[in-house]
Amino acid sequence: MIDRNNILIVLPYFSLLFIGLVMVASSSIFISEDIYGTPFHFASRQIIFFIIGVFATIIALSMPSNLFLTLDWAILIGSLLLLIALFFPGVGTEPHCKSPQPRAHRDLGQWQQVSSDLRRR
Repeated sequence: MIDRNNILIVLPYFSLLFIGLVMVASSSIFISEDIYGTPFHFASRQIIFFIIGVFATIIALSMPSNLFLTLDWAILIGSLLLLIALFFPGVGTEPHCKSPQPRAHRDLGQWQQVSSDLRRR
């Protein structure tokens, strides 16, 4: 049963998830149409990750909170190591698709340029 305290957490959670879905769908329609021929390629991938995230949330909420309190330092160190890994060359900048078109992002060191940004201006 969902009581009032859980509603105050669940309602904003799902609101933010659906706003994110709408943002991804509306911002990637034209790029997805150009690359893949279907306007909702990225939106459908986002829906898959949406479902995975909801299941991960259900699993995390079913765990006792004392487990998170005992593993808090391990979780913090693990997340910091993953964050530091982004500073190594090649991590997080590989293209996710093998499209016939050139890469959409141009890596210029600290600054990245998306090709579609040049066409919009």
